[in-house]
Amino acid sequence: MIIRFLNLCLITLVGAGCGAKHHVIGDSESARLGKLVKPNFASINQHVIQPKCVSCHREATAKNHHIVLTDYKTIVESKVFPPLVVPGRPSQSSLMKAMASGAMPKNSSRIPEVAIENVAEWITNGALESEDDQVKPPDCTVGDPDCPKLPPECEPGEPGCGEDNDDWI
Repeated sequence: MIIRFLNLCLITLVGAGCGAKHHVIGDSESARLGKLVKPNFASINQHVIQPKCVSCHREATAKNHHIVLTDYKTIVESKVFPPLVVPGRPSQSSLMKAMASGAMPKNSSRIPEVAIENVAEWITNGALESEDDQVKPPDCTVGDPDCPKLPPECEPGEPGCGEDNDDWI
Protein backbone atom coordinates (compact mmCIF):
# COMPACT_ATOMS: atom_id res chain seq x y z
CA MET A 1 0.00 0.00 0.00
CA ILE A 2 2.83 2.39 0.86
CA ILE A 3 4.60 1.49 -2.38
CA ARG A 4 1.42 2.26 -4.36
CA PHE A 5 1.13 5.63 -2.63
CA LEU A 6 4.79 6.52 -3.23
CA ASN A 7 4.57 5.49 -6.87
CA LEU A 8 1.40 7.54 -7.32
CA CYS A 9 3.20 10.51 -5.77
CA LEU A 10 6.15 10.00 -8.14
CA ILE A 11 3.88 9.78 -11.18
CA THR A 12 2.10 12.94 -10.01
CA LEU A 13 5.42 14.74 -9.57
CA VAL A 14 6.63 13.60 -12.97
CA GLY A 15 3.30 14.79 -14.32
CA ALA A 16 4.10 18.26 -12.98
CA GLY A 17 6.87 18.26 -15.61
CA CYS A 18 7.14 21.52 -17.49
CA GLY A 19 3.98 23.02 -16.11
CA ALA A 20 2.61 23.93 -19.53
CA LYS A 21 -1.07 23.25 -20.16
CA HIS A 22 -2.48 20.49 -22.34
CA HIS A 23 -4.47 21.34 -25.36
CA VAL A 24 -7.04 19.02 -26.81
CA ILE A 25 -5.84 17.15 -29.85
CA GLY A 26 -8.12 17.43 -32.85
CA ASP A 27 -9.50 14.35 -34.58
CA SER A 28 -7.53 15.04 -37.77
CA GLU A 29 -4.26 15.56 -35.87
CA SER A 30 -4.92 12.40 -33.86
CA ALA A 31 -5.68 10.39 -36.99
CA ARG A 32 -2.59 11.74 -38.76
CA LEU A 33 -0.27 10.98 -35.84
CA GLY A 34 -1.90 7.58 -35.34
CA LYS A 35 -1.11 6.66 -38.95
CA LEU A 36 2.49 7.85 -38.69
CA VAL A 37 3.52 6.08 -35.49
CA LYS A 38 4.65 2.47 -35.93
CA PRO A 39 5.70 0.06 -33.16
CA ASN A 40 9.44 0.65 -33.52
CA PHE A 41 11.84 3.06 -31.85
CA ALA A 42 12.67 5.09 -34.96
CA SER A 43 9.00 5.89 -35.60
CA ILE A 44 8.12 6.49 -31.94
CA ASN A 45 11.17 8.70 -31.52
CA GLN A 46 10.47 10.71 -34.68
CA HIS A 47 6.73 11.22 -34.24
CA VAL A 48 6.20 11.18 -30.46
CA ILE A 49 9.33 11.56 -28.33
CA GLN A 50 11.17 14.26 -30.27
CA PRO A 51 8.20 16.54 -30.97
CA LYS A 52 6.27 15.96 -27.74
CA CYS A 53 8.80 15.09 -25.02
CA VAL A 54 12.27 16.46 -25.69
CA SER A 55 11.37 20.12 -25.18
CA CYS A 56 11.09 19.39 -21.44
CA HIS A 57 13.35 16.32 -21.24
CA ARG A 58 16.44 17.48 -23.14
CA GLU A 59 18.67 17.49 -20.07
CA ALA A 60 18.40 16.23 -16.50
CA THR A 61 17.03 18.87 -14.15
CA ALA A 62 15.18 18.81 -10.86
CA LYS A 63 12.13 20.22 -12.65
CA ASN A 64 11.91 17.19 -15.00
CA HIS A 65 12.96 14.73 -12.28
CA HIS A 66 16.24 14.02 -14.08
CA ILE A 67 14.42 12.29 -16.95
CA VAL A 68 16.20 12.68 -20.29
CA LEU A 69 14.51 11.46 -23.48
CA THR A 70 16.95 12.60 -26.16
CA ASP A 71 17.87 9.23 -27.66
CA TYR A 72 17.49 5.47 -27.34
CA LYS A 73 20.21 5.05 -24.72
CA THR A 74 18.93 7.81 -22.41
CA ILE A 75 15.44 6.31 -22.56
CA VAL A 76 16.09 2.59 -22.26
CA GLU A 77 19.16 2.76 -19.98
CA SER A 78 17.79 5.48 -17.69
CA LYS A 79 18.49 4.97 -13.99
CA VAL A 80 15.28 6.68 -12.78
CA PHE A 81 12.74 4.76 -10.71
CA PRO A 82 10.28 3.54 -11.65
CA PRO A 83 12.13 2.62 -14.86
CA LEU A 84 11.16 4.49 -18.01
CA VAL A 85 11.20 1.33 -20.13
CA VAL A 86 11.24 -2.28 -18.96
CA PRO A 87 11.72 -4.28 -22.19
CA GLY A 88 8.94 -6.83 -22.55
CA ARG A 89 6.84 -5.21 -19.83
CA PRO A 90 4.90 -2.09 -20.84
CA SER A 91 2.80 -2.16 -17.67
CA GLN A 92 6.00 -1.67 -15.64
CA SER A 93 7.39 1.08 -17.87
CA SER A 94 6.81 4.58 -16.46
CA LEU A 95 7.15 6.16 -19.91
CA MET A 96 4.22 4.06 -21.08
CA LYS A 97 2.18 4.82 -17.97
CA ALA A 98 2.76 8.56 -18.24
CA MET A 99 1.61 8.57 -21.87
CA ALA A 100 -1.37 6.28 -21.29
CA SER A 101 -2.60 8.22 -18.26
CA GLY A 102 -2.42 11.52 -20.10
CA ALA A 103 0.01 12.90 -17.51
CA MET A 104 2.52 13.41 -20.32
CA PRO A 105 3.27 15.27 -22.43
CA LYS A 106 2.62 18.45 -20.48
CA ASN A 107 3.53 20.87 -23.25
CA SER A 108 1.58 19.22 -26.05
CA SER A 109 -1.67 17.53 -26.92
CA ARG A 110 -2.47 14.09 -25.57
CA ILE A 111 -0.88 11.28 -27.52
CA PRO A 112 -3.48 9.39 -29.60
CA GLU A 113 -4.50 5.97 -28.32
CA VAL A 114 -3.21 4.19 -31.44
CA ALA A 115 0.24 5.75 -30.91
CA ILE A 116 0.20 4.68 -27.24
CA GLU A 117 -0.72 1.15 -28.33
CA ASN A 118 2.28 1.16 -30.68
CA VAL A 119 4.57 2.29 -27.84
CA ALA A 120 3.21 -0.62 -25.77
CA GLU A 121 3.81 -3.03 -28.65
CA TRP A 122 7.38 -1.74 -29.08
CA ILE A 123 8.07 -2.30 -25.37
CA THR A 124 6.35 -5.72 -25.42
CA ASN A 125 8.57 -6.75 -28.32
CA GLY A 126 11.71 -6.00 -26.30
CA ALA A 127 12.08 -2.21 -26.79
CA LEU A 128 14.65 -2.79 -29.52
CA GLU A 129 16.62 0.13 -30.94
CA SER A 130 16.25 -1.02 -34.52
CA GLU A 131 14.29 -3.63 -36.40
CA ASP A 132 17.62 -5.31 -37.24
CA ASP A 133 18.19 -6.11 -33.56
CA GLN A 134 17.42 -9.58 -32.27
CA VAL A 135 13.69 -10.16 -32.13
CA LYS A 136 12.58 -12.25 -29.17
CA PRO A 137 11.02 -15.60 -30.04
CA PRO A 138 7.25 -15.88 -29.44
CA ASP A 139 7.71 -18.28 -26.51
CA CYS A 140 10.33 -16.10 -24.84
CA THR A 141 10.15 -15.98 -21.05
CA VAL A 142 12.08 -14.06 -18.43
CA GLY A 143 15.32 -15.83 -17.60
CA ASP A 144 15.49 -17.61 -20.99
CA PRO A 145 19.13 -17.35 -22.19
CA ASP A 146 17.85 -16.75 -25.74
CA CYS A 147 16.09 -13.60 -24.53
CA PRO A 148 18.91 -11.33 -23.32
CA LYS A 149 16.85 -8.15 -23.77
CA LEU A 150 14.27 -9.14 -21.15
CA PRO A 151 14.98 -8.13 -17.55
CA PRO A 152 15.76 -10.75 -14.91
CA GLU A 153 13.02 -12.22 -12.73
CA CYS A 154 11.76 -9.89 -10.06
CA GLU A 155 11.46 -10.74 -6.42
CA PRO A 156 7.96 -11.34 -4.98
CA GLY A 157 6.69 -8.15 -3.41
CA GLU A 158 8.98 -6.00 -5.55
CA PRO A 159 7.15 -3.11 -7.27
CA GLY A 160 5.92 -4.28 -10.66
CA CYS A 161 6.37 -7.95 -9.84
CA GLY A 162 3.38 -10.18 -10.40
CA GLU A 163 0.77 -10.87 -13.01
CA ASP A 164 -1.52 -7.92 -12.40
CA ASN A 165 1.23 -5.32 -11.86
CA ASP A 166 -1.27 -3.21 -9.91
CA ASP A 167 1.35 -2.43 -7.30
CA TRP A 168 2.79 0.23 -9.62
CA ILE A 169 -0.31 2.38 -9.60
